[in-house]
Formats: sequence, structure tokens, C-alpha cells
Amino acid sequence: MRIPRFVVPAALGIAALLLSTGCITFPQLKDRVVHLSTNGTVRGFFHAHGTLNETSDSQTIRLADSLDVAQLLHDAGIDPDMVDTITVATVTYRVLVPDANPARTITGTVSIQGQPLIDSFSANAGAATGDVGVVPDAAGVGAINTLLGHVLQEVRSGSPITDQLTYGVVGTSSPTDVNTDFVYEIQIKVNIVGHAKTKMIT
Repeated sequence: MRIPRFVVPAALGIAALLLSTGCITFPQLKDRVVHLSTNGTVRGFFHAHGTLNETSDSQTIRLADSLDVAQLLHDAGIDPDMVDTITVATVTYRVLVPDANPARTITGTVSIQGQPLIDSFSANAGAATGDVGVVPDAAGVGAINTLLGHVLQEVRSGSPITDQLTYGVVGTSSPTDVNTDFVYEIQIKVNIVGHAKTKMIT
């Protein structure tokens, strides 16, 4: 196909005009930092039962059994060395298996690593519930964050995750003249924020 003769001079004229005005630009590859995040949950399960209706329970769990930090990072595409923070996001509890008595309630406190986590909670244990949020104590949150930081160091070095988390629950179940029997869960939701370097065309 022949190009009309008038097209070539016109194209050359436009190119010259663009060059003279500095309007021609070429794409460039530049480094950019992309922020990434993921989350997971540490779960502690408790079975309140008996006739005393005064609860003083302690439970120790292997953190790796509940929170696989290495897998969370892998799934989110975050290199362990590029993690900026790994911290407690929220603390909640819920009744999983309710007591046979619909009027059953429980009040108490929760500690973690010997530090207060929930100063006071009151819940209806006579019915299953969704997640109930609480305002956690800073001392307990700090203890968990310190432990999470240690776990991150283990993930970075490829060492086995051996860290343990110890809950302590003290509470009273009412009414006190009827046997208690229900299951509840305390959830510690963890947020992980990291970054990655990438190339972007600008």
C-alpha cells in the first residue's frame, strides 16, 4: 500500500514540533515500595464445668499450633525480613457451647503471660454468641507483642517455633446452686504489616 505523499511531511512536522516543545517522554522503570498486610488469630478454648462455680483456670498453648506466622507471610507474599510490625489488633471472646441453663452468666478477668489482658468481663453463657469485643489491658497486649516479635525472629532465622502462651482465667458463674457446663473461646487477633520493593513504569 502506498502512503500518500502529504502524510510524510505532516508526520515529520508534528515530530519536529513535539521535539521543540519537549513533549516527547519515554517510560521509565522506577523503584516503588508497596505496603502489604495480613492477619491471623490466636485461639484459647476453655471448658467451665463443675459445682463450685468459681473458676480459676490456667491454660498453656503452643503459639505455632494456633498461629502459623510463616504461612501467613507466605500467603500474603511478605518476606519475613520485610515485616514492619506484628502486633495485637483486637481481643474478643465468645460462647461456643452454651450452658443448659439459659440464665447462666459469668464474670471474671483474663491474664496472659502473667499480665492482665481483660480487666473485667461479663457474659451470658446460656446462649451461643458471636465475637464480643473488649478493650484489652496494655500490659497484656505488650506481653503478647513481645512474644510475637520473638516468633518473627524465629521465622526469619528458620528456627522451630517453640514459644508458648499462657492464659489465666478467674471468674464466677451464676447461679451458684446449679452445675456449670459451657465452652467459651478467647481470640487474640494479630495484624502483620510489611512491605515489598517493586518496579513500576512511570
